[in-house]
Amino acid sequence: MAKVTFLGKEIDIEGADENYLKKLAEYVESVYYEVEKKNDGEIYDSLLLVEITALSMANDYFKLLEKYKNLEKKLNEKYQEIETILKRIG
Repeated sequence: MAKVTFLGKEIDIEGADENYLKKLAEYVESVYYEVEKKNDGEIYDSLLLVEITALSMANDYFKLLEKYKNLEKKLNEKYQEIETILKRIG
């Protein structure tokens, strides 16, 4: 059983790596407080703030996923170029 403090609440999660969960919780909290700061503390509904945080994190995820796909595509293109060159000289 892993114990993690998240947004001031202690949460018990079964079957999980406690250190990893702590890192996740710290990251989510940092995004939460960043969103709160960007809105000058004017969002008083904590559920709304959590929802905006989730959307912000999803946005970051999809941006990183797109970068990953682009890098993977470039890597495959370079691999094909190298393979073509090796076939010519081989």
